[in-house]
Amino acid sequence: MPTSSTVSLRERCLATATLFLSVTTSCASPTAKVTKALEGARSWMATGEMVADRWAANRVPARYARRSLDEALTALRSSDRALASADANRAAASAARPHIARARQVTDSLLSLIAANDRRTVPATIGLLARERQALDSVIAKTSQ
Repeated sequence: MPTSSTVSLRERCLATATLFLSVTTSCASPTAKVTKALEGARSWMATGEMVADRWAANRVPARYARRSLDEALTALRSSDRALASADANRAAASAARPHIARARQVTDSLLSLIAANDRRTVPATIGLLARERQALDSVIAKTSQ
């Protein structure tokens, strides 16, 4: 169980990482920003799958799973906002945003399942998240061609 100093350190690390990403993406080309948003969303979808799978297998506590999925939702919202305001590669952004929106809905469903302590339904819901991640992988592959 994290102590207040652990949480404080974690929050500082998260803030530092956010600042670093903001600075690096502000200097990047519009195409690089789109790619970074797509890859960030894909990474958080995979994180959501892994965390939910571990919770369903009773390998991580519910508190950790909730916090991780909350962070995933925040990151997915951020990626969606970045894609909505993207100056380049509108086609990739338009193709990706529905998958990110559905991934957010599925992640929200996973949070509800954790709150209800419903480990039985989690694998099917993880499958929905995996499908959205795979669809986003296809968008990323087309973007990098």
